[in-house]
Amino acid sequence: MTQQQQMTLELVGDRELQVTREFNAPCALVFEAYSDCQHLMQWWGPRTFPLAYCDIDFRPGGTWHYCMKGPNGEEAWGLATYVDIERPSRIVYKDGFSDENRNEKPPISLITLTLEERGERTVLSMHARYDSPSDRDTVIEMGMEEGLAQTLDKLEEHLATRYLDRVTNNQKETEMTQQQSITVELIGDREMVMKREFIAPRELVFEAHSDCKHLKQWFGPREFPIDYCDLDFRAGGTWHFCMKGPNGEEAWTLRTFEDIERPIRISHRDAFSDPDRNEHPPVAYETISFEDRGERTLLSIHTRYETPEERDQVIEMGVEQGVADTFEQLDELLAALR
Repeated sequence: MTQQQQMTLELVGDRELQVTREFNAPCALVFEAYSDCQHLMQWWGPRTFPLAYCDIDFRPGGTWHYCMKGPNGEEAWGLATYVDIERPSRIVYKDGFSDENRNEKPPISLITLTLEERGERTVLSMHARYDSPSDRDTVIEMGMEEGLAQTLDKLEEHLATRYLDRVTNNQKETEMTQQQSITVELIGDREMVMKREFIAPRELVFEAHSDCKHLKQWFGPREFPIDYCDLDFRAGGTWHFCMKGPNGEEAWTLRTFEDIERPIRISHRDAFSDPDRNEHPPVAYETISFEDRGERTLLSIHTRYETPEERDQVIEMGVEQGVADTFEQLDELLAALR
C-alpha cells in the first residue's frame, strides 16, 4: 500500500486496485462534482493536464467523452460508459482511453466509485478492475498514482469552494429568515407597532406602497388578494380598495392620506368601508415609517385605534397573521423588482 497526499492506493490481486480518500464535504456535494461538466472542468485531471473538452450524458447507458490537454498542447482523450448510478452513493462505469471520434483504446477498466457519508464528510472509494494484469501495470507505469492524487487534490479544492458557498448561502437564508420575522408590540390599551425588515432599498419599498400596479401584487393575505384598487396617492387623497376571498366574500377599506413624506413616512386614517366609500368601524390612525439601512429597509407601522375594544377586535380577527402573510408577498415583489 502506498500513500500520496491523503490518498491511499492498494493493489488487489494482479489486475485490480483500490483508491480511498476522505473529503471535507457532504456526500451529495461530492457526487454532484462527478455528474456535471460544469464541475468536472474545474477539477478533473492532473494539474498540468486539465480538462479541455467535456461531453457528458450522466445516466446508465450514457457516456462521458473528455479530453485533457497538456502544457505543450498534447491531448489525452478518455471515454467512460455508465453502467449503474445510485444517487448519491455509487457510480459504476467502464473507463478507457479514446480519441476525438469516441473510439476506445486499451487499457480499459471497470470502475466502481462508492461514496460513504460520515456526517459532513465523505469517504470516496474507487475500485478498478482491468482486463489484464498488463493493463493495470501499464497505467501504474504511466504515473496513474501521482496523476490521480493531483486530481483528487483539485477535487478537494473545488469542494472547499462549493461547500463554503453552500454554508454561506445557508447562513444568509437563516439571516434572511430572522430578518423577515414580523414583530408586534402592544402599547397601552389601544395602540400597536409592527416591524419587519426587507432586503430592498427604502425607495423601492416606498414605491411598492404608492401605486396600484404594485399594491395589487402584494397587499392583503394570500387568500384575500386585492380585487379593486382606486388610489389617489397624495396628502388629502384616498385609497379605496377591496380584497376578495376564495368564496367571493368582500372586504372593503377606505384609507385617507394625511401626510406623505417620500420616501420616509406615510400617515393615514384607515376604516372599513363598502363599495360606496361609506366608513365603518373599527377606525385606525396609522403611520408607516421607512428606515434606510443601506440595501435594506426597516418598515414600522404604528397604529392607534379609537377604543381599546377596536384594537382587541382586529387582533381577534387575525391581524398579525394577515399582515405577516401580506409582508411575505411584499418581500416576493421586492425581490422581483430588484
